[in-house]
Order: sequence, then structure tokens, then C-alpha cells
Amino acid sequence: TKKNLDFCFDVLAKEFKGDITFDIYGTIEDKKYWEFCQQKADKLQKYVHVKYCGSLHPEQVIPTMLKYDIFFFPTKGENYGHVIYEALCAGCIPLITDTTPWEGLDALKAGNVIAYGDINSFHRKISEYLNMEDHEFKAYKENAISYAEKKYENTIKQSGYKKVFCE
Repeated sequence: TKKNLDFCFDVLAKEFKGDITFDIYGTIEDKKYWEFCQQKADKLQKYVHVKYCGSLHPEQVIPTMLKYDIFFFPTKGENYGHVIYEALCAGCIPLITDTTPWEGLDALKAGNVIAYGDINSFHRKISEYLNMEDHEFKAYKENAISYAEKKYENTIKQSGYKKVFCE
């Protein structure tokens, strides 16, 4: 329930112009919640294709994300959100809530941070991505990768690694 999967289906139940593939990864921890989500998925329009893909080993996450364009993750909260960083590394544009520490994605056109529960803003962003020109969408994907690279560089700089090993 923390990952807010049912909210994803509420957003995807709105009207869109274009096909949407929504693949779900992870373990099913709460069977009742999963059944509730499946009921919502069953009511979606025919242009929204939902598939449960199971769990991934950690080394499979980034290679899997390379196959996708958007990481739709309206989580109820994350201390860090490593999977968000992994999405950025793969150029999979994060569409996330403001309940994570990730900031600045919108300004850099590397993804979107949207207020928790704001169904209309999530719908609007997905619609914008569906209607975006290929070159503009490609730029978002490249910006996501650049954001991840800078985040990594800043982490190394702040870690004291150079001080310990290079001086």
C-alpha cells in the first residue's frame, strides 16, 4: 500500500489519447490489497495495458528500466528512494510524489515531482508525455541521466572519499 499502486489505477482510469503500457514489478505482500488493485485494473480502458511482471534481483533493475520511458511512482513516502535514482540512471523519467527527498527534477526537465494525491496533475503530465515530440521526450530522458550523473558526482565529493584515498 505504501507504493500507492491503487492511486496509479485511479490516474490511469482517466481519459488518455494514446496507448499506455503499465508494467508492475515487485513482490505482492498484501493479497487483499493486490486483489483490490486488480479490480481497478480490470476496469481500465482497452488502451491501458497492465501486466504484473514479478520481482527483480537488484542487478536487474537498471537493465529492466532501460526498456521503459516513464517510472510512475506515486509513493506515500520514501526516506531516499533508491529506485528513483535507478530510474534516472536508466533514463526512465520519474513521475513521483513530493513525499520523497527528490527535488529539482521539474526545473531540469528530468522528471516530475507532484503533490501527493494530486490525480489531475499526474494525469496532465502523463498526457503531456504521450503528446510530446520525440526530440523533446528524448531530451527529458537525457536530462534524467545527467541528473543521476551529477547526483553521483556530488555524493562522491561530499563523502570525503578523495580526502581519505587521494591525499
